[in-house]
Amino acid sequence: MTYFAPVAPIDLLRKLYACHSAGPYHLLLAHDVVKYKFAYESLFRPDPSRWQIIMDNSAVELGEPVSPEVLLEAVEICQASIVVLPDHLLDAKATVRSTTKALKEWQKPLQDYSRPLDLMVVPQGKTVGQWTACALALSKLSHSRIRWWGIPRNFRDKCNESRQMAVNIVSSFRHDWNIHLLGFSEDTVDDMLTAKDPRVYGIDSAVPVRIGMAGEQFIPGMDTPPRGKWWDEEHGEVTEECKQNIYDVRNWIKKWQS
Repeated sequence: MTYFAPVAPIDLLRKLYACHSAGPYHLLLAHDVVKYKFAYESLFRPDPSRWQIIMDNSAVELGEPVSPEVLLEAVEICQASIVVLPDHLLDAKATVRSTTKALKEWQKPLQDYSRPLDLMVVPQGKTVGQWTACALALSKLSHSRIRWWGIPRNFRDKCNESRQMAVNIVSSFRHDWNIHLLGFSEDTVDDMLTAKDPRVYGIDSAVPVRIGMAGEQFIPGMDTPPRGKWWDEEHGEVTEECKQNIYDVRNWIKKWQS
């Protein structure tokens, strides 16, 4: 199966958990976790074995990744099992540099971390050629904790190619690493089809949640408005549309049977 991680602010995550819609697979934003430390801690820390948590470096939300100190603090707060190494949007060379630097700087904190922790690398680039070169460089990094590829949504939006191509590229370099699709792109039909690939482990998005909270059904290919200030607004109870959207996405991305 492919896992879907519904991305939402902590108040909604708690409500989704209460109505059995949250699921065990999550992607959390490091800057938000640190900002609302006690709320995240109270939900995720009491029983960390219940969750599989990817701690994202917030590069999309902030324009650049958070500092290593903030990222590792967020990992500790939620007892995350996967952490996204620093990447720089559309910048292949800066991504390789920052990822390599982080592996050196994090050596001691990673040794001190009390639970198993996998690392995720995220190739970047403005063209397919740049993106592929970045992925090849990242695939050659020798670190036993690197076990994940993250496929950014901007591959579809900026390189103008299916994310299926990105899956093929990274699988040719390191087929033994898991693959996660980071967010929905502007082409959600492509996202759903790519997520069904047997090599893809999971995908995350806030889109089905926020569309559902507005009382709308999520349909792949529909036009979706930008997130805007939705993350910081007050939210009421989880709507039936929100729960149905999450259920539908999980159903659509089930693997094809051979």
